[in-house]
Amino acid sequence: MQQLKVIGGLEAPECAVVDPATGKIYASNMTLDPKAEGDAKFWGDDGTGSLSLLTDSKLEKLHWAKSNKTATMHSPKGLCIVSGQLWVADNHQVVVVDIATGNPVKALDIPDAKFLNDMVSDGKYA
Repeated sequence: MQQLKVIGGLEAPECAVVDPATGKIYASNMTLDPKAEGDAKFWGDDGTGSLSLLTDSKLEKLHWAKSNKTATMHSPKGLCIVSGQLWVADNHQVVVVDIATGNPVKALDIPDAKFLNDMVSDGKYA
């Protein structure tokens, strides 16, 4: 395998997805808890997680999407795109972000979930 490019400046990226309509890349940024040990540092519920936007293989905006009054992002991980929305696995919830604005529009709590890590889509549904 050949390394094509290194893009620096991200905090703790866990996942990236390419928007096939625009070629833009969205990456999840976990904010690691320096006080936690082991895997616990990746699963904090502190509201400091964010998503980054990359265009033309360059970091365009580090905190393109972050917590707001509608939805709190803790430690975002897996991503998928469905109908102009970015669906984000985030510990015990799924956060939906409007791709046009970068604003989280809702958080869907998943009862009894503890370690949501990935998202998948058939192109119609997440």
